[in-house]
Amino acid sequence: MNKKLVALALLAFGVAFADGPLGTVRYKLEFSDPGAGDRKVNNAVTRAYLGYAASLNDNVSAKVVADVAATDEDGTGKKRYAYLLKNAFGSWSNVSKDITLKLGLFGPAYQTQAFNNWGYNFIVDPVVIGRSNYKTGGSQVGVFLPSADLGAEVALKINGALTTTVGVLRGDGYKNVTGYSPASDCVGDMCNTAVELQFDVKTGIFLASFGSTLRPHLNDEGDDAVEASPNLHVGVKTDRLRAGYEAAATVDRGGKDDDDNQIFSTGLYGVFAVVPGLEAIARAEYFCTSADDSSIGRGFVGVGFLPAKKFKIVLHYDLEGRFMTNEAYWHTAGLASEFSF
Repeated sequence: MNKKLVALALLAFGVAFADGPLGTVRYKLEFSDPGAGDRKVNNAVTRAYLGYAASLNDNVSAKVVADVAATDEDGTGKKRYAYLLKNAFGSWSNVSKDITLKLGLFGPAYQTQAFNNWGYNFIVDPVVIGRSNYKTGGSQVGVFLPSADLGAEVALKINGALTTTVGVLRGDGYKNVTGYSPASDCVGDMCNTAVELQFDVKTGIFLASFGSTLRPHLNDEGDDAVEASPNLHVGVKTDRLRAGYEAAATVDRGGKDDDDNQIFSTGLYGVFAVVPGLEAIARAEYFCTSADDSSIGRGFVGVGFLPAKKFKIVLHYDLEGRFMTNEAYWHTAGLASEFSF
């Protein structure tokens, strides 16, 4: 089925039964010092989501969202904007909300959960698909997340604490505008088809999410293999504190354990509400592959202001460095904001 036809059909549904437009706009003003005297100021709208939400009744709904992001694809340092589809799907749930079926274009369930748990991804992306959105020497190395893959997904609420999600997605797992591409080849009719299994636990102040996506491909010897992308998120969430640990990996991409394309990311974060409307934010991340020069670490601290329900302003400072090489660390200080409607 053509993805464009699915998107257009759901857009028509959204316009016909629209509850109203929705959107998010993100802006950054940053001073960066990547080393070697290459200091610069970045000033740009970094991301915009614009779309419609629609409800036919309490059990049937749909959403269509466009995703626009700034990128430096050709390494010139000049901001360019790429358009991709974030979501275009319909969903149905039974009366008790124990079963939810989603059909259309969307990304893996754990991506959405990771973004919701962290809550400040307009500054730093959470750990997803084993790769964080790092800058090295001033040039972007990350990937354009999340993706809109054609798929079907069923979420089963087992009890008040556990929800299980099973899905099949057909796509590349993310949308890339920065030159990073998978090393593995897909297999025949199963090309770019992924199966996902995710478990979400919420009990009291404790939350956890864990699972994996599995994708067939050809290994280095030309034999069938399966690429796995396991993920884990554990944390606590109260009215004043949100803290957690994240980890994600992509393994067996080249069909052997010592392949340079094995990817691992991990992170710790904390958000503390000092007083209403004022939050202290901290995050630490580590990313690596099996290549000797690919290990990168980041530390982040910031102060968040929340003058309105859907408006955030953050003053932040980032310190990053590449391990296993002689390259110096670099740092970024600036202001970031997010406005939603």
